Amino acid sequence: MNIDFTAIAPVIEGIAQKLGVAAEHLWGVLVRQAWVVGIIDIIGVIIGLIFIGIGIKYIPSLWKGSNEYKDLSFYDVVGVVLTIIALASLIIVPLSLISGIMHLMNPEYYAFTDIINQFKTK
Repeated sequence: MNIDFTAIAPVIEGIAQKLGVAAEHLWGVLVRQAWVVGIIDIIGVIIGLIFIGIGIKYIPSLWKGSNEYKDLSFYDVVGVVLTIIALASLIIVPLSLISGIMHLMNPEYYAFTDIINQFKTK
């Protein structure tokens, strides 16, 4: 990774001047944004855990009637959809939890990486 770290301070100053704010204020905004991302990740984990719980509730009832031919009711379809969402949540929840905790533990790092990523794309 060849990034000129001495060029980051002038970039923050330049962005701050264009926005009409102080560089310290801009840095504070970036750090707060990292907190917001962490909190949103944690909320996503909670929602994912709810879907996992609902899926666990419906999986046994789906398999009980699997040998019988019957018309699918609305609740059967909802159960299948929620089970699929629950299975997807099993993958997404751990990743979001890790990301959320890391954003909350070290928001300055993520503010810094946001600035560095601006250099990578150019």
